[in-house]
Amino acid sequence: MDWNSIQCHINALLDGGNPFAVFMLPGDSSVMLADGKRQDFTFGIVPWLGSHADAVCIPTLMPKAGVMPVERHSTTREDYLYGVGKVIESCQCRHGKTVYSRIICADIKNGERIDWGMTAIKLFMSHNHCFRFLYFTPQTGAWLGATPELLLDFCHSTGRLSTVALAGTRRRGIPGEWDEKNLRENRFVSDYIVGQLDNLGIKAEVAPLGEVGYGNISHLCAEISASSTSDMIPTILDAISPTPALCGFPKADAINDICNYEKHDRGCYGGYLAITTRERFMAYVNLRCVHFDKHGYCVFGGGGITEQSDAETEYAETDDKTRPLIKLIESCRMQDDKWQNRFN
Repeated sequence: MDWNSIQCHINALLDGGNPFAVFMLPGDSSVMLADGKRQDFTFGIVPWLGSHADAVCIPTLMPKAGVMPVERHSTTREDYLYGVGKVIESCQCRHGKTVYSRIICADIKNGERIDWGMTAIKLFMSHNHCFRFLYFTPQTGAWLGATPELLLDFCHSTGRLSTVALAGTRRRGIPGEWDEKNLRENRFVSDYIVGQLDNLGIKAEVAPLGEVGYGNISHLCAEISASSTSDMIPTILDAISPTPALCGFPKADAINDICNYEKHDRGCYGGYLAITTRERFMAYVNLRCVHFDKHGYCVFGGGGITEQSDAETEYAETDDKTRPLIKLIESCRMQDDKWQNRFN
């Protein structure tokens, strides 16, 4: 199937209103579809602060109460700076970290459409090293993204598992050593994951710190590996998710900050997406994402706040993280007449 056909198929699936997921694994050129017709893998969606048992799965979709509405009001600059200031105060008291997010929302006016199939194809093609996804269920609504963050990769035959500590951000191409604020952010994540695995009797190894690029930014990344058994997967996921890369540390204090100062519902942002096959289990953190419907969209962007943070710098970081996706979405906005004639 060529890209034009995939684009048309995605739009038809969205119009159909039935649960589905279209995704591509990092480094893979194959587009995978979960729509209830294939039984060789499942696609699971776990929302923010959800457990493995809360997964909404395709094709084995379980009916659950509640629908995630798309947020309509962007976080104002004033609200964001105020919230970051309060979080910095909290982190100063406990010497910890909180991942604080904001949202950028836009309406789709009458007489306009966004070609989400085209948006997905452009995003998929430009982020080959990421896990790329678009999914819809009646419970979650429609989400699109390209995430660089692996939560868990497990091989059933060898028992080998891997994950990453992905935290610390700066603009790509900046020379020199990383500052202590970003290095400390990454240590929060790696120490937490290793500690949680150790509590489960799993001894992990941490590789030397490296970098991962994402568009116009770079992240610090440390690969973590260990050995376990397939039956431990749900326990491991519930122990490490959300990691300090999406939540903070200590976890309870960070969640308290998020509940107190974020005015939006995270929905699936900060949760994870899981693919289960006979050979492997793979889970990726749901970030660099947009939640959308026919009336508008909401893009999520966050950053790790510590006692060393500067609110204006953090705001600029969220701009760097969200601007490319917003630009891509807006490039696919069109009038209804152009929508009708787009393949003529």
